[in-house]
Amino acid sequence: NEQDAADLVEYLNGEYRESGVKSGVSGDLGKKDWAKERVKNGHPEPYGVKYFEIGNEVWHGDHRNIKNTQPEEYARRYLKYYEAMKASDSSISVGVILSESDWTKEVLEIIKDRLDFAIIHTYPSPKADWNKLEGMDVKDIFNISLNSAILKTEIRIQEILRFLREKSGKDVPLAVTEYNAGFPYKYRHSLGSALINAELLRIFMKPKHHILMANLWNFVNEAWGMI
Repeated sequence: NEQDAADLVEYLNGEYRESGVKSGVSGDLGKKDWAKERVKNGHPEPYGVKYFEIGNEVWHGDHRNIKNTQPEEYARRYLKYYEAMKASDSSISVGVILSESDWTKEVLEIIKDRLDFAIIHTYPSPKADWNKLEGMDVKDIFNISLNSAILKTEIRIQEILRFLREKSGKDVPLAVTEYNAGFPYKYRHSLGSALINAELLRIFMKPKHHILMANLWNFVNEAWGMI
């Protein structure tokens, strides 16, 4: 819950003072001193973690058969996390997850300017269901995916930036916390996959797209992994 998240922020970033007066969430001396717990665990200095993402693709549920979350519910819960975590450390940046346009619009209508960055994922692919690609000709897969990277991804980024500006009244950076080519595992390490990822990097590097960070999913292990 949001209190656990606030405690985590204090554990990571709070400064411990031997006097017992904390510089973390509040002056409530009855509350557990999480900065002191970090010191006891062998890390006297704060970790200084800056970026926190609230949730992960909750519009479709997680991958353990947990139901999806409606945009109104997510926005309300996000705001609780935002307020609690900022109370622990006002210097952190808290990010909201976004999806397709309707979901994004509904979330932004509720949270307005209470965000520091927004999160998107992108996997250029001919179809949303990758399992249905097995029967497609490989040239068609790559042609459509490369076009999708160039056209759909770039347009989507620009559309989201416009929504963010309109609803929050400020320029909000984007964090692409997952990106990769979106097709069957057997093509994961192909030249076509490399070209698609290179095209995505070109798009992310454009200053007008205001990309805060971009993280390949995933870097190590499994068929998805680069290594």
